[in-house]
Amino acid sequence: MRAMSELNVGAANPRALAELVLGRRVNWKRVREPRRLLENALGVEYRWIFDPRHGAPNYLGLTLEPQRAPRRERPDPSAVQLGSRCDLQPASVHGREVAYDEQALRETLERLLAPPPQGTDEPWTPPGVIWVDPGDFFEEGTEFSDPVQGALGDCYLVAALSAVAWARPFVIAHRNRAVDPDHRRFLDMIPLYGDGEWQSVEVTEELPLTTSTNAWRYARSDKPGEIWPAVYEKAYAKWKSGTSTDRPDYNVIAGGDPAAAMQELTGLTPVTLACADASPADLFHFVRESCRGHRIFNPMTAWTYPTAEAAPERVDYGEAGLAAWHTFTVLGWHEAAGQRYIVLRDPWGWQGAEVTVADGTWLTQEADWWRPLAADNDGVFALQDETFRRYFGWIAAAR
Repeated sequence: MRAMSELNVGAANPRALAELVLGRRVNWKRVREPRRLLENALGVEYRWIFDPRHGAPNYLGLTLEPQRAPRRERPDPSAVQLGSRCDLQPASVHGREVAYDEQALRETLERLLAPPPQGTDEPWTPPGVIWVDPGDFFEEGTEFSDPVQGALGDCYLVAALSAVAWARPFVIAHRNRAVDPDHRRFLDMIPLYGDGEWQSVEVTEELPLTTSTNAWRYARSDKPGEIWPAVYEKAYAKWKSGTSTDRPDYNVIAGGDPAAAMQELTGLTPVTLACADASPADLFHFVRESCRGHRIFNPMTAWTYPTAEAAPERVDYGEAGLAAWHTFTVLGWHEAAGQRYIVLRDPWGWQGAEVTVADGTWLTQEADWWRPLAADNDGVFALQDETFRRYFGWIAAAR
């Protein structure tokens, strides 16, 4: 079993969790009131999903102790108090009314936290899961927007995957071999760096989907039919658990170290800076020294404090639209109207900050051309450096 870091940053994607509770896929861009739908599915006010001290189910398993970072364990879902602290009005999704269903939420959490089988090498298949090959490793090239987090608290890994795909895209490669005479099944070899050397992890492209809907439970790509983020996540779970089975227990990677994950994906050495020990200008410079043409060439991630109460200055994560104890990909820097901004991406793939963000288009330089990106779309946002310092606890670059 690979050693796990003492740092356990992790907030699951609430939309992915909500889809499991509702038992259906949701086109969130077509939902009239997505916030109310999340409230009905998860049983808490929308602003509570951004801070673990409110007990939202996307933080289930984080135990907050004084002077310690939250630790993720496999809790008892039946002991969690849910849905009793807000007035939940029914929401509408695709023309159908959806009301809060506490039993459905508890059953979903029980399935997600199903105990692993006895024995390290026993295959793991929790209730409601089917293992299938749902697509192709790549549909297009490697993009920072590909990795989208699922209903598992491995934001540190998914944000690191996005950072590597943005800064060092050739690191993400498809290495495979056929394992049957019809060439219909393949093993993918995923290289991961640990104990001072590269180690090869082989996994098939069979991934755990929800039985009733064939919907994603864990990490997925934002491109339909593409599976490389999910294959990397599976290999990482197998590596960390030390199992030889092709069906590892994913819960072993719920909560982790963002800086370590970047090193494990690239072999580069991480350098971490505590935001409270730096000025906004220092943080902006830390990002710029790993950038060319406004974009990072060294993978970078940043993560928030365990709760609002842990931040040195007063913050409200729900009001800001930033999740506490959550990892973000650092994409680069931006300047507008005399203000400095750090450009970030939320691995949830949809949420962006709601305070001191830049509007309009962010231009970054590719090898041969300038690329325009919306600064407030699909989880990408440009956050003023002073606000970044208040809400974020640490930033790391792999060099």
